[in-house]
Amino acid sequence: MRSRKEILNDLAHLNGNLNELENELLQYPWDISEPLLIFRKVDFYNLLNKFLNDEIDLDKLYIWTNLVECRDDFIFEEERIKEIVFDLANAVINEEITKDLLIKIIEEIK
Repeated sequence: MRSRKEILNDLAHLNGNLNELENELLQYPWDISEPLLIFRKVDFYNLLNKFLNDEIDLDKLYIWTNLVECRDDFIFEEERIKEIVFDLANAVINEEITKDLLIKIIEEIK
């Protein structure tokens, strides 16, 4: 069994199948006393660029944001990144995810 931190690292970098990563994380309790991994701005920037470069599709980006959004085992390098992940994960109540929106976000976080 892989460590929780290894799985989180793969999730942060979108390495591997999201369903498999989610299933691996289910082997661990949801609550954790302190974060194990810092989610860096550069990693988020790279992830958004994967979508803009058609390396991942909208469904995968949406699934990823939902997997990351409420995790206590991540700490975000910047609070704004956490807010953006929330907005993207909840696109139904926020702004629809489009390439134009992601370009604006990338410009904001540069």
